[in-house]
Amino acid sequence: TFSALQLFVERAMASHDSFELSDVELPLAIDICRRLDGVPLAVELAAARVASMSPQRVETFNSIAMCESSGDWSADTGNGFYGGLQFTLDSWRMEGGSGNPADASQNEQIMRASLLQADQGWVAWPKCADQLGLT
Repeated sequence: TFSALQLFVERAMASHDSFELSDVELPLAIDICRRLDGVPLAVELAAARVASMSPQRVETFNSIAMCESSGDWSADTGNGFYGGLQFTLDSWRMEGGSGNPADASQNEQIMRASLLQADQGWVAWPKCADQLGLT
């Protein structure tokens, strides 16, 4: 709903001075609010945890996905890692994901990866983060 999106933006701006919601990030924010059923506390907590959804950050995660899965956002090869960013089911669920990451949109995978990176740093993607100079 619009009120959930408005709350998300207000809280994200309060938590991160440089937060701006552009046309690129809008689908991510809408998806976050929709998946949280617009529950105000959940929206506030998610907004506070999203460090940045800048185009540069999205591009970083696109680069990691190219390294991890050749950019296949629906990757499920049976190796215990799923989606373009090769989440384990535990790391996916730890960041609020449900189901299989390989079935989630690219936008949701990037949003959850951003949360995971905020929690763990780049160690969730050791080889690719090193190759991309993120460590």
